[in-house]
Amino acid sequence: MVNERNANRLNSYLKRGDMEGYEMARKSNSDTYQNADGPTPESMLEKYGSWEGVINASVSSNPGMDACVGLYDIYHGGK
Repeated sequence: MVNERNANRLNSYLKRGDMEGYEMARKSNSDTYQNADGPTPESMLEKYGSWEGVINASVSSNPGMDACVGLYDIYHGGK
């Protein structure tokens, strides 16, 4: 779930042809998680303390992030 969510977020930039946003997201991921693709399952396990917590976090919505990657309207009832 963690890797799929990472891929979905990065792919949302590519689908829109936003290479600048894609590169900025990868740099932010590298700076934050030491991994250009985003957090690893193991780092999320450490953060949330259980695999159930990781799964719940990976399927939860984040309106701010969804807006940044162009998914807000899909997941939050916009246009």
